[in-house]
Amino acid sequence: MSSSTHSIGENNGSSNKPQPDQAQYEWQILEPDYYQREVVGGEKMFDFLERSMNGHGEGCIVTQFETKGQDSQREMIARIQNGFLKTYLKHPLIGCTLETELRDPAGSQSDELNKVTYLRYRKPTTASQAQQLVSTHINFPRLKDPADLADFVLNGRVGDGDGRRASMYVCFGEHKVSVAYYLSHVIFDPYYGAQAYDEMMGMIASSRGDTFDPSIVLTPIPAEEMQRRLPVSVSFAYDRQMEPTEEDKQKGVEHWQDVLMDAASKDSILIPSDGDAAFRKNKRSFTKVTLSQRETKALNTFCKSVGMPLVGLMGASYLYTLSQEYGAAHAARGEEVPEGIKCTLPLPVQQFIEVNRNESHGPVSCAMMPGLIWVPTKDASVLEIAMSLGQATQAQITHPHPLGREAMDTLLMPYLSSVASTSSVYLPPGFPGLTYIGNVSRFITERHSNPGLEMTLCDVYMGTRSLTNRPWMLGSVWNGKFSAEIYFNERYLDYDHMTDIVQKTVKQMLECLPEQEEGEESGNHRQSRL
Repeated sequence: MSSSTHSIGENNGSSNKPQPDQAQYEWQILEPDYYQREVVGGEKMFDFLERSMNGHGEGCIVTQFETKGQDSQREMIARIQNGFLKTYLKHPLIGCTLETELRDPAGSQSDELNKVTYLRYRKPTTASQAQQLVSTHINFPRLKDPADLADFVLNGRVGDGDGRRASMYVCFGEHKVSVAYYLSHVIFDPYYGAQAYDEMMGMIASSRGDTFDPSIVLTPIPAEEMQRRLPVSVSFAYDRQMEPTEEDKQKGVEHWQDVLMDAASKDSILIPSDGDAAFRKNKRSFTKVTLSQRETKALNTFCKSVGMPLVGLMGASYLYTLSQEYGAAHAARGEEVPEGIKCTLPLPVQQFIEVNRNESHGPVSCAMMPGLIWVPTKDASVLEIAMSLGQATQAQITHPHPLGREAMDTLLMPYLSSVASTSSVYLPPGFPGLTYIGNVSRFITERHSNPGLEMTLCDVYMGTRSLTNRPWMLGSVWNGKFSAEIYFNERYLDYDHMTDIVQKTVKQMLECLPEQEEGEESGNHRQSRL
Protein backbone atom coordinates (compact mmCIF):
# COMPACT_ATOMS: atom_id res chain seq x y z
CA MET A 1 0.00 0.00 0.00
CA SER A 2 1.28 3.45 -0.85
CA SER A 3 2.16 5.70 2.07
CA SER A 4 0.69 8.74 0.28
CA THR A 5 -2.53 9.92 1.91
CA HIS A 6 -4.50 13.05 1.01
CA SER A 7 -8.03 14.33 0.97
CA ILE A 8 -10.17 14.04 -2.11
CA GLY A 9 -10.13 17.30 -3.95
CA GLU A 10 -6.57 18.29 -3.03
CA ASN A 11 -4.52 19.45 -5.98
CA ASN A 12 -1.29 17.90 -4.83
CA GLY A 13 -0.11 14.45 -3.91
CA SER A 14 1.21 15.50 -0.53
CA SER A 15 2.32 12.57 1.58
CA ASN A 16 1.53 14.50 4.78
CA LYS A 17 -1.11 12.60 6.66
CA PRO A 18 -4.24 14.58 7.56
CA GLN A 19 -4.81 15.77 11.08
CA PRO A 20 -6.91 13.34 13.17
CA ASP A 21 -9.96 15.62 13.10
CA GLN A 22 -9.73 15.96 9.33
CA ALA A 23 -9.33 12.19 8.97
CA GLN A 24 -12.69 11.76 10.65
CA TYR A 25 -14.31 14.09 8.15
CA GLU A 26 -12.88 13.33 4.76
CA TRP A 27 -12.46 10.38 2.46
CA GLN A 28 -8.74 10.01 1.87
CA ILE A 29 -6.92 8.67 -1.17
CA LEU A 30 -4.55 5.93 0.00
CA GLU A 31 -3.45 5.22 -3.57
CA PRO A 32 -5.11 5.68 -6.97
CA ASP A 33 -8.66 4.23 -6.90
CA TYR A 34 -8.34 3.24 -3.24
CA TYR A 35 -10.18 5.34 -0.64
CA GLN A 36 -10.54 5.40 3.13
CA ARG A 37 -12.37 7.28 5.87
CA GLU A 38 -12.80 6.76 9.57
CA VAL A 39 -16.05 5.49 11.07
CA VAL A 40 -17.38 8.39 13.16
CA GLY A 41 -20.38 9.52 15.18
CA GLY A 42 -23.28 7.12 15.49
CA GLU A 43 -21.58 4.70 13.09
CA LYS A 44 -19.23 3.77 15.90
CA MET A 45 -22.07 2.32 17.95
CA PHE A 46 -23.12 -0.08 15.21
CA ASP A 47 -19.48 -0.94 14.55
CA PHE A 48 -18.86 -1.71 18.22
CA LEU A 49 -21.96 -3.90 18.56
CA GLU A 50 -21.15 -5.86 15.40
CA ARG A 51 -17.57 -6.49 16.43
CA SER A 52 -18.23 -7.31 20.06
CA MET A 53 -21.42 -9.35 19.55
CA ASN A 54 -20.62 -11.51 16.53
CA GLY A 55 -22.45 -9.39 13.99
CA HIS A 56 -25.35 -8.13 16.11
CA GLY A 57 -27.26 -5.49 14.14
CA GLU A 58 -26.10 -6.41 10.64
CA GLY A 59 -29.01 -6.27 8.23
CA CYS A 60 -30.33 -7.77 5.04
CA ILE A 61 -32.82 -7.21 2.26
CA VAL A 62 -34.24 -10.30 0.57
CA THR A 63 -36.48 -10.14 -2.47
CA GLN A 64 -37.95 -12.76 -4.75
CA PHE A 65 -38.84 -11.90 -8.34
CA GLU A 66 -40.81 -13.84 -10.89
CA THR A 67 -38.83 -13.77 -14.12
CA LYS A 68 -40.02 -13.88 -17.69
CA GLY A 69 -37.90 -13.88 -20.80
CA GLN A 70 -34.42 -14.96 -19.72
CA ASP A 71 -33.10 -17.91 -21.72
CA SER A 72 -31.27 -19.75 -18.96
CA GLN A 73 -29.91 -19.62 -15.44
CA ARG A 74 -26.48 -18.93 -16.92
CA GLU A 75 -27.87 -15.80 -18.61
CA MET A 76 -29.40 -14.66 -15.33
CA ILE A 77 -26.10 -15.12 -13.53
CA ALA A 78 -24.35 -12.94 -16.14
CA ARG A 79 -27.01 -10.25 -15.69
CA ILE A 80 -26.55 -10.40 -11.92
CA GLN A 81 -22.77 -10.09 -12.19
CA ASN A 82 -22.95 -7.20 -14.64
CA GLY A 83 -25.68 -5.42 -12.69
CA PHE A 84 -23.64 -5.77 -9.53
CA LEU A 85 -20.58 -4.18 -11.17
CA LYS A 86 -22.66 -1.22 -12.38
CA THR A 87 -24.02 -0.69 -8.88
CA TYR A 88 -20.57 -1.08 -7.34
CA LEU A 89 -19.49 2.01 -9.29
CA LYS A 90 -22.63 4.11 -8.90
CA HIS A 91 -23.20 3.26 -5.21
CA PRO A 92 -19.82 2.51 -3.60
CA LEU A 93 -21.71 1.84 -0.35
CA ILE A 94 -22.25 -1.78 -1.44
CA GLY A 95 -18.53 -2.25 -2.01
CA CYS A 96 -17.09 -0.74 1.18
CA THR A 97 -15.22 -2.92 3.66
CA LEU A 98 -14.91 -2.25 7.39
CA GLU A 99 -11.48 -2.87 8.89
CA THR A 100 -10.53 -2.28 12.53
CA GLU A 101 -7.00 -1.41 13.65
CA LEU A 102 -5.25 -0.17 16.79
CA ARG A 103 -4.60 3.56 16.98
CA ASP A 104 -1.45 2.78 18.97
CA PRO A 105 -0.02 -0.64 18.00
CA ALA A 106 1.87 -0.71 21.30
CA GLY A 107 -1.27 0.02 23.29
CA SER A 108 -3.94 -2.28 24.68
CA GLN A 109 -5.61 -4.58 22.16
CA SER A 110 -8.75 -4.82 24.31
CA ASP A 111 -9.24 -1.08 24.93
CA GLU A 112 -12.04 0.13 22.65
CA LEU A 113 -10.71 3.67 22.87
CA ASN A 114 -7.51 2.42 21.23
CA LYS A 115 -9.39 1.00 18.26
CA VAL A 116 -10.35 2.71 15.03
CA THR A 117 -12.49 1.29 12.24
CA TYR A 118 -12.07 2.43 8.65
CA LEU A 119 -14.41 2.28 5.70
CA ARG A 120 -12.38 1.39 2.62
CA TYR A 121 -13.35 1.22 -1.03
CA ARG A 122 -11.26 0.01 -3.95
CA LYS A 123 -12.27 0.49 -7.55
CA PRO A 124 -11.09 -2.37 -9.80
CA THR A 125 -8.67 -1.36 -12.51
CA THR A 126 -8.19 -4.70 -14.30
CA ALA A 127 -10.46 -7.43 -15.64
CA SER A 128 -9.00 -9.93 -13.17
CA GLN A 129 -9.81 -7.60 -10.26
CA ALA A 130 -13.37 -7.28 -11.54
CA GLN A 131 -13.67 -11.06 -11.77
CA GLN A 132 -12.30 -11.43 -8.25
CA LEU A 133 -14.81 -8.84 -7.05
CA VAL A 134 -17.88 -10.73 -8.25
CA SER A 135 -16.42 -14.05 -7.09
CA THR A 136 -15.98 -12.81 -3.51
CA HIS A 137 -19.20 -10.81 -3.27
CA ILE A 138 -21.79 -13.04 -4.97
CA ASN A 139 -22.73 -16.45 -3.56
CA PHE A 140 -25.16 -19.11 -4.82
CA PRO A 141 -26.52 -21.24 -1.96
CA ARG A 142 -28.72 -24.19 -2.92
CA LEU A 143 -32.01 -22.75 -1.68
CA LYS A 144 -35.29 -21.83 -3.38
CA ASP A 145 -37.50 -20.06 -0.87
CA PRO A 146 -36.85 -16.38 0.09
CA ALA A 147 -37.68 -17.10 3.75
CA ASP A 148 -35.10 -19.89 3.77
CA LEU A 149 -32.63 -17.52 2.15
CA ALA A 150 -33.29 -14.85 4.80
CA ASP A 151 -32.78 -17.46 7.51
CA PHE A 152 -29.55 -18.64 5.86
CA VAL A 153 -28.19 -15.11 5.51
CA LEU A 154 -29.07 -14.00 9.05
CA ASN A 155 -27.12 -16.94 10.42
CA GLY A 156 -24.02 -16.04 8.41
CA ARG A 157 -21.59 -13.16 8.76
CA VAL A 158 -20.67 -10.15 6.67
CA GLY A 159 -17.49 -10.62 4.68
CA ASP A 160 -14.44 -12.66 5.59
CA GLY A 161 -10.91 -12.27 6.87
CA ASP A 162 -10.23 -9.35 4.54
CA GLY A 163 -12.55 -7.13 6.59
CA ARG A 164 -16.26 -6.91 7.04
CA ARG A 165 -17.92 -6.32 3.70
CA ALA A 166 -21.30 -6.74 2.07
CA SER A 167 -22.25 -10.07 0.54
CA MET A 168 -24.84 -10.96 -2.06
CA TYR A 169 -26.69 -14.29 -2.08
CA VAL A 170 -28.70 -15.57 -5.05
CA CYS A 171 -30.86 -18.65 -5.43
CA PHE A 172 -33.13 -19.85 -8.21
CA GLY A 173 -36.57 -21.46 -8.36
CA GLU A 174 -38.81 -22.24 -11.29
CA HIS A 175 -39.08 -18.93 -13.18
CA LYS A 176 -38.04 -17.14 -10.00
CA VAL A 177 -34.90 -15.61 -8.58
CA SER A 178 -34.30 -14.60 -4.95
CA VAL A 179 -31.61 -12.04 -4.13
CA ALA A 180 -30.34 -11.22 -0.64
CA TYR A 181 -27.96 -8.42 0.21
CA TYR A 182 -26.37 -8.56 3.64
CA LEU A 183 -24.27 -5.75 5.04
CA SER A 184 -23.18 -3.84 8.09
CA HIS A 185 -25.57 -1.47 9.85
CA VAL A 186 -22.71 1.03 9.82
CA ILE A 187 -23.49 1.70 6.15
CA PHE A 188 -27.04 0.42 5.78
CA ASP A 189 -30.49 1.77 6.54
CA PRO A 190 -33.96 1.30 5.01
CA TYR A 191 -33.54 4.52 3.04
CA TYR A 192 -30.38 4.95 0.98
CA GLY A 193 -29.28 1.34 1.46
CA ALA A 194 -32.61 0.05 0.20
CA GLN A 195 -32.57 2.50 -2.71
CA ALA A 196 -29.11 1.33 -3.77
CA TYR A 197 -30.34 -2.27 -3.60
CA ASP A 198 -33.39 -1.36 -5.68
CA GLU A 199 -31.24 0.29 -8.34
CA MET A 200 -29.10 -2.83 -8.44
CA MET A 201 -32.20 -4.91 -9.21
CA GLY A 202 -33.00 -2.56 -12.07
CA MET A 203 -29.45 -2.74 -13.37
CA ILE A 204 -29.58 -6.54 -13.23
CA ALA A 205 -32.75 -6.53 -15.32
CA SER A 206 -31.25 -4.15 -17.88
CA SER A 207 -27.77 -5.69 -18.11
CA ARG A 208 -26.57 -7.98 -20.87
CA GLY A 209 -26.95 -11.67 -20.21
CA ASP A 210 -24.86 -13.19 -22.98
CA THR A 211 -21.52 -12.76 -21.18
CA PHE A 212 -19.81 -11.34 -18.12
CA ASP A 213 -18.45 -7.86 -18.95
CA PRO A 214 -15.64 -6.70 -16.61
CA SER A 215 -15.11 -3.53 -18.64
CA ILE A 216 -18.12 -2.05 -16.84
CA VAL A 217 -15.92 -1.00 -13.91
CA LEU A 218 -12.71 -0.20 -15.77
CA THR A 219 -13.65 3.32 -16.90
CA PRO A 220 -11.55 5.87 -14.95
CA ILE A 221 -13.51 8.02 -12.49
CA PRO A 222 -12.01 11.30 -11.22
CA ALA A 223 -11.52 11.53 -7.46
CA GLU A 224 -13.82 14.57 -7.30
CA GLU A 225 -16.66 12.49 -8.78
CA MET A 226 -15.97 9.66 -6.35
CA GLN A 227 -16.34 12.19 -3.53
CA ARG A 228 -19.98 12.67 -4.58
CA ARG A 229 -20.56 8.90 -4.55
CA LEU A 230 -18.74 7.68 -1.44
CA PRO A 231 -21.08 7.46 1.58
CA VAL A 232 -20.68 9.88 4.47
CA SER A 233 -21.81 9.69 8.09
CA VAL A 234 -24.78 11.52 9.59
CA SER A 235 -22.37 13.50 11.75
CA PHE A 236 -20.35 14.57 8.71
CA ALA A 237 -23.49 15.77 6.88
CA TYR A 238 -24.64 17.60 10.01
CA ASP A 239 -21.33 19.42 10.39
CA ARG A 240 -21.16 20.35 6.71
CA GLN A 241 -24.77 21.51 6.38
CA MET A 242 -25.48 23.02 9.80
CA GLU A 243 -22.05 24.53 10.51
CA PRO A 244 -22.75 24.22 14.24
CA THR A 245 -21.37 26.62 16.81
CA GLU A 246 -19.81 25.44 20.07
CA GLU A 247 -23.12 26.26 21.73
CA ASP A 248 -24.95 24.03 19.23
CA LYS A 249 -22.54 21.18 19.88
CA GLN A 250 -23.05 21.54 23.62
CA LYS A 251 -26.82 21.31 23.11
CA GLY A 252 -26.25 17.96 21.41
CA VAL A 253 -24.10 16.69 24.27
CA GLU A 254 -26.69 17.78 26.83
CA HIS A 255 -29.44 16.05 24.85
CA TRP A 256 -27.82 12.64 25.19
CA GLN A 257 -26.86 13.30 28.80
CA ASP A 258 -30.53 13.99 29.55
CA VAL A 259 -31.69 10.91 27.59
CA LEU A 260 -29.31 8.60 29.45
CA MET A 261 -30.12 10.13 32.83
CA ASP A 262 -33.86 9.87 32.20
CA ALA A 263 -33.54 6.25 31.05
CA ALA A 264 -31.52 5.33 34.12
CA SER A 265 -34.09 6.89 36.43
CA LYS A 266 -37.06 4.94 35.06
CA ASP A 267 -38.03 1.47 36.22
CA SER A 268 -38.90 -0.74 33.27
CA ILE A 269 -40.47 -4.06 32.47
CA LEU A 270 -37.62 -6.21 31.19
CA ILE A 271 -37.53 -9.29 28.99
CA PRO A 272 -35.76 -12.27 30.56
CA SER A 273 -34.46 -15.27 28.66
CA ASP A 274 -36.69 -18.27 28.00
CA GLY A 275 -34.90 -21.15 29.71
CA ASP A 276 -31.19 -21.64 30.33
CA ALA A 277 -29.14 -20.12 27.52
CA ALA A 278 -26.04 -22.03 28.63
CA PHE A 279 -27.45 -25.19 27.04
CA ARG A 280 -28.52 -23.61 23.75
CA LYS A 281 -26.73 -22.47 20.63
CA ASN A 282 -27.07 -19.10 18.93
CA LYS A 283 -29.80 -19.24 16.29
CA ARG A 284 -30.92 -16.02 14.62
CA SER A 285 -34.59 -16.35 13.76
CA PHE A 286 -37.64 -14.39 12.77
CA THR A 287 -41.36 -14.94 12.74
CA LYS A 288 -43.75 -13.00 10.54
CA VAL A 289 -47.48 -12.24 10.53
CA THR A 290 -49.10 -10.76 7.44
CA LEU A 291 -52.56 -9.22 7.42
CA SER A 292 -54.89 -9.11 4.45
CA GLN A 293 -55.33 -6.06 2.23
CA ARG A 294 -58.80 -5.53 3.69
CA GLU A 295 -57.51 -5.54 7.27
CA THR A 296 -54.60 -3.28 6.37
CA LYS A 297 -56.90 -0.78 4.69
CA ALA A 298 -59.18 -0.78 7.74
CA LEU A 299 -56.21 -0.13 10.04
CA ASN A 300 -54.99 2.75 7.86
CA THR A 301 -58.47 4.28 7.81
CA PHE A 302 -58.74 4.00 11.58
CA CYS A 303 -55.30 5.50 12.17
CA LYS A 304 -56.12 8.48 9.94
CA SER A 305 -59.41 9.02 11.80
CA VAL A 306 -57.62 9.32 15.16
CA GLY A 307 -54.58 11.19 13.81
CA MET A 308 -52.15 8.37 14.46
CA PRO A 309 -49.57 6.84 12.12
CA LEU A 310 -49.74 3.09 11.61
CA VAL A 311 -46.28 2.85 13.18
CA GLY A 312 -47.71 4.31 16.36
CA LEU A 313 -50.44 1.70 16.54
CA MET A 314 -48.01 -1.13 15.83
CA GLY A 315 -45.48 0.07 18.40
CA ALA A 316 -48.15 0.64 21.03
CA SER A 317 -49.69 -2.79 20.46
CA TYR A 318 -46.25 -4.38 20.73
CA LEU A 319 -45.40 -2.59 23.98
CA TYR A 320 -48.87 -3.33 25.35
CA THR A 321 -48.44 -7.04 24.59
CA LEU A 322 -45.00 -7.14 26.23
CA SER A 323 -46.16 -5.23 29.28
CA GLN A 324 -49.11 -7.60 29.72
CA GLU A 325 -46.96 -10.68 29.22
CA TYR A 326 -43.98 -9.77 31.37
CA GLY A 327 -45.89 -7.56 33.81
CA ALA A 328 -47.89 -10.63 34.77
CA ALA A 329 -44.61 -12.47 35.38
CA HIS A 330 -43.52 -9.71 37.80
CA ALA A 331 -46.83 -10.02 39.65
CA ALA A 332 -46.61 -13.82 39.81
CA ARG A 333 -43.24 -13.49 41.58
CA GLY A 334 -44.78 -11.13 44.11
CA GLU A 335 -42.91 -8.14 42.66
CA GLU A 336 -44.33 -4.71 41.99
CA VAL A 337 -45.15 -4.30 38.31
CA PRO A 338 -43.05 -1.47 36.77
CA GLU A 339 -44.95 1.57 35.57
CA GLY A 340 -43.62 1.39 32.02
CA ILE A 341 -41.23 -0.12 29.53
CA LYS A 342 -38.10 1.11 27.78
CA CYS A 343 -37.71 0.73 24.03
CA THR A 344 -34.98 1.45 21.49
CA LEU A 345 -35.84 2.60 17.99
CA PRO A 346 -34.19 4.41 15.07
CA LEU A 347 -35.20 8.04 14.59
CA PRO A 348 -35.23 9.69 11.13
CA VAL A 349 -32.93 12.62 10.43
CA GLN A 350 -34.29 13.77 7.05
CA GLN A 351 -36.21 16.64 8.65
CA PHE A 352 -32.91 18.21 9.67
CA ILE A 353 -30.33 17.34 7.03
CA GLU A 354 -30.17 16.50 3.33
CA VAL A 355 -29.28 12.81 3.09
CA ASN A 356 -28.91 12.49 -0.69
CA ARG A 357 -25.70 13.12 -2.58
CA ASN A 358 -25.04 16.76 -3.42
CA GLU A 359 -22.22 19.11 -4.33
CA SER A 360 -21.04 19.20 -0.72
CA HIS A 361 -20.84 15.48 -0.02
CA GLY A 362 -21.96 12.00 -0.99
CA PRO A 363 -25.09 10.24 0.26
CA VAL A 364 -25.59 9.64 3.97
CA SER A 365 -25.12 5.91 4.43
CA CYS A 366 -27.09 5.39 7.65
CA ALA A 367 -29.61 8.23 7.87
CA MET A 368 -30.84 7.76 11.41
CA MET A 369 -30.00 8.36 15.03
CA PRO A 370 -30.68 5.99 17.92
CA GLY A 371 -33.62 6.62 20.20
CA LEU A 372 -34.06 5.35 23.76
CA ILE A 373 -37.48 6.07 25.24
CA TRP A 374 -39.60 5.07 28.21
CA VAL A 375 -43.36 4.68 27.81
CA PRO A 376 -45.89 4.33 30.67
CA THR A 377 -47.86 1.11 30.19
CA LYS A 378 -49.30 0.13 33.58
CA ASP A 379 -53.15 0.16 33.38
CA ALA A 380 -52.89 1.93 29.99
CA SER A 381 -54.83 1.04 26.85
CA VAL A 382 -53.20 0.56 23.46
CA LEU A 383 -54.35 4.00 22.31
CA GLU A 384 -53.03 5.65 25.48
CA ILE A 385 -49.69 3.92 24.97
CA ALA A 386 -49.68 5.09 21.35
CA MET A 387 -50.12 8.68 22.46
CA SER A 388 -47.29 8.37 25.01
CA LEU A 389 -45.07 6.67 22.44
CA GLY A 390 -45.59 9.50 19.95
CA GLN A 391 -44.87 12.16 22.56
CA ALA A 392 -41.74 10.39 23.80
CA THR A 393 -40.45 9.95 20.26
CA GLN A 394 -41.05 13.57 19.28
CA ALA A 395 -39.27 14.74 22.43
CA GLN A 396 -36.05 13.13 21.14
CA ILE A 397 -36.02 14.73 17.69
CA THR A 398 -36.68 18.41 18.40
CA HIS A 399 -33.40 19.71 16.98
CA PRO A 400 -30.48 18.39 14.89
CA HIS A 401 -27.63 18.87 17.36
CA PRO A 402 -27.69 15.30 18.79
CA LEU A 403 -26.30 14.27 15.37
CA GLY A 404 -22.91 15.87 16.00
CA ARG A 405 -19.80 13.78 16.67
CA GLU A 406 -19.30 15.18 20.15
CA ALA A 407 -22.92 14.45 21.03
CA MET A 408 -22.78 10.91 19.65
CA ASP A 409 -19.60 10.23 21.63
CA THR A 410 -21.52 11.16 24.78
CA LEU A 411 -24.01 8.42 23.93
CA LEU A 412 -21.28 5.91 23.07
CA MET A 413 -19.02 6.33 26.11
CA PRO A 414 -21.03 3.93 28.30
CA TYR A 415 -20.41 1.27 25.64
CA LEU A 416 -16.81 2.04 24.77
CA SER A 417 -15.35 2.71 28.22
CA SER A 418 -16.68 -0.42 29.94
CA VAL A 419 -16.86 -3.34 27.56
CA ALA A 420 -18.61 -6.32 29.12
CA SER A 421 -17.51 -9.87 28.39
CA THR A 422 -19.16 -10.92 25.16
CA SER A 423 -18.44 -14.59 25.71
CA SER A 424 -20.93 -14.87 28.57
CA VAL A 425 -24.29 -16.42 27.71
CA TYR A 426 -25.87 -14.98 30.85
CA LEU A 427 -27.23 -11.68 29.60
CA PRO A 428 -29.29 -9.55 31.97
CA PRO A 429 -32.96 -9.02 31.03
CA GLY A 430 -33.27 -6.40 28.32
CA PHE A 431 -35.78 -4.16 26.62
CA PRO A 432 -37.23 -4.45 23.10
CA GLY A 433 -36.47 -2.74 19.82
CA LEU A 434 -38.86 -1.32 17.27
CA THR A 435 -38.53 -0.27 13.61
CA TYR A 436 -41.18 0.74 11.10
CA ILE A 437 -40.14 0.51 7.46
CA GLY A 438 -43.40 1.81 6.01
CA ASN A 439 -44.53 1.07 2.50
CA VAL A 440 -41.88 -1.10 0.88
CA SER A 441 -42.84 0.20 -2.57
CA ARG A 442 -41.19 3.50 -1.59
CA PHE A 443 -37.85 1.69 -1.76
CA ILE A 444 -38.32 -1.45 -3.84
CA THR A 445 -39.65 -1.26 -7.41
CA GLU A 446 -42.30 -3.90 -8.00
CA ARG A 447 -41.60 -4.48 -11.70
CA HIS A 448 -38.49 -4.12 -13.86
CA SER A 449 -39.30 -4.48 -17.54
CA ASN A 450 -36.56 -4.55 -20.16
CA PRO A 451 -36.08 -6.18 -23.57
CA GLY A 452 -35.41 -9.85 -22.93
CA LEU A 453 -36.31 -9.90 -19.24
CA GLU A 454 -39.17 -8.86 -16.98
CA MET A 455 -38.83 -9.13 -13.19
CA THR A 456 -41.93 -8.86 -10.97
CA LEU A 457 -41.59 -8.65 -7.19
CA CYS A 458 -43.46 -11.42 -5.37
CA ASP A 459 -41.93 -11.43 -1.86
CA VAL A 460 -39.70 -9.23 0.30
CA TYR A 461 -37.97 -9.41 3.69
CA MET A 462 -36.03 -6.62 5.41
CA GLY A 463 -34.47 -7.80 8.65
CA THR A 464 -31.69 -7.58 11.16
CA ARG A 465 -29.35 -10.02 12.87
CA SER A 466 -30.19 -10.24 16.57
CA LEU A 467 -27.67 -11.86 18.93
CA THR A 468 -28.99 -10.66 22.27
CA ASN A 469 -32.06 -11.50 24.32
CA ARG A 470 -33.85 -8.39 23.06
CA PRO A 471 -36.54 -9.04 20.43
CA TRP A 472 -36.69 -6.51 17.63
CA MET A 473 -39.99 -5.90 15.85
CA LEU A 474 -40.13 -4.57 12.31
CA GLY A 475 -43.31 -3.43 10.57
CA SER A 476 -43.86 -2.85 6.86
CA VAL A 477 -46.53 -2.69 4.17
CA TRP A 478 -46.14 -4.34 0.81
CA ASN A 479 -48.76 -5.06 -1.85
CA GLY A 480 -51.33 -3.41 0.40
CA LYS A 481 -50.66 -5.86 3.22
CA PHE A 482 -49.22 -5.02 6.63
CA SER A 483 -46.58 -7.37 8.03
CA ALA A 484 -45.12 -7.55 11.52
CA GLU A 485 -41.87 -9.46 12.01
CA ILE A 486 -39.87 -10.16 15.17
CA TYR A 487 -36.15 -10.88 14.92
CA PHE A 488 -34.52 -12.64 17.85
CA ASN A 489 -31.96 -15.18 19.02
CA GLU A 490 -33.33 -18.64 19.87
CA ARG A 491 -30.56 -19.05 22.40
CA TYR A 492 -32.52 -16.71 24.64
CA LEU A 493 -36.06 -16.57 23.27
CA ASP A 494 -38.26 -19.47 22.18
CA TYR A 495 -39.55 -19.44 18.63
CA ASP A 496 -43.09 -20.41 19.66
CA HIS A 497 -43.10 -17.72 22.35
CA MET A 498 -42.04 -15.00 19.91
CA THR A 499 -44.63 -16.22 17.40
CA ASP A 500 -47.23 -15.84 20.13
CA ILE A 501 -45.99 -12.30 20.86
CA VAL A 502 -46.23 -11.13 17.26
CA GLN A 503 -49.67 -12.72 16.83
CA LYS A 504 -50.92 -11.00 19.99
CA THR A 505 -49.47 -7.72 18.73
CA VAL A 506 -51.45 -7.73 15.49
CA LYS A 507 -54.52 -8.97 17.36
CA GLN A 508 -54.31 -5.89 19.58
CA MET A 509 -54.04 -3.70 16.49
CA LEU A 510 -57.18 -5.23 15.00
CA GLU A 511 -59.10 -4.99 18.28
CA CYS A 512 -58.68 -1.21 18.10
CA LEU A 513 -60.94 -1.12 15.03
CA PRO A 514 -64.52 0.04 15.64
CA GLU A 515 -65.88 -3.16 14.12
CA GLN A 516 -64.13 -6.41 13.27
CA GLU A 517 -64.58 -7.64 9.75
CA GLU A 518 -66.42 -10.93 9.67
CA GLY A 519 -65.04 -13.94 7.84
CA GLU A 520 -61.67 -12.30 7.25
CA GLU A 521 -58.65 -14.57 7.13
CA SER A 522 -55.66 -12.97 8.79
CA GLY A 523 -52.23 -13.58 10.20
CA ASN A 524 -50.36 -16.31 8.38
CA HIS A 525 -46.89 -16.62 9.86
CA ARG A 526 -43.78 -18.37 8.70
CA GLN A 527 -40.19 -18.80 9.74
CA SER A 528 -38.16 -21.30 7.79
CA ARG A 529 -35.31 -23.23 9.35
CA LEU A 530 -32.20 -24.73 7.80
